[in-house]
Amino acid sequence: MSGEAQSPPDYRYKIRAVADVLDQGNADDLQNINTSPLPNGALCYVIAKRAGYVLDKFSDASADGSMVYAPIAGPGRWVLAGATTG
Repeated sequence: MSGEAQSPPDYRYKIRAVADVLDQGNADDLQNINTSPLPNGALCYVIAKRAGYVLDKFSDASADGSMVYAPIAGPGRWVLAGATTG
């Protein structure tokens, strides 16, 4: 590796894996993640659902419990990858 400075990681392209969507006892589950520090387009893989979700920080779509989830803290919605919130 060269001695040149490394740029900070682009978190939109890092996938974070979580166990489930909402487990009150697990701060790392999807709905418990504070979306404020995350960029629009951040990705999260939910192990229990075997599905990826994309953070749409500008969405206020109704959470439906399968394709769209509202975070407990922070803006936007977690949307099933490939789905649209219209």
